Amino acid sequence: AMPRMSKREQQVFILLAQGQRIKDVAGHLGLSANTVSTYRARIMKKLGISNMTELIQYALRMGMI
Repeated sequence: AMPRMSKREQQVFILLAQGQRIKDVAGHLGLSANTVSTYRARIMKKLGISNMTELIQYALRMGMI
């Protein structure tokens, strides 16, 4: 099962998993790039993954993208 994520974490997760860059995600959500980086780090820790390839693979497995 997927770990609990806040609504904002879910938004960031999906956009990153779709291949958007941090600055694009930041612009889309009205956040700073630093904030998006913090969300990314938190998401990756929750999911136990260490890189963006794993993040995308996880999203695919969960049917999120």
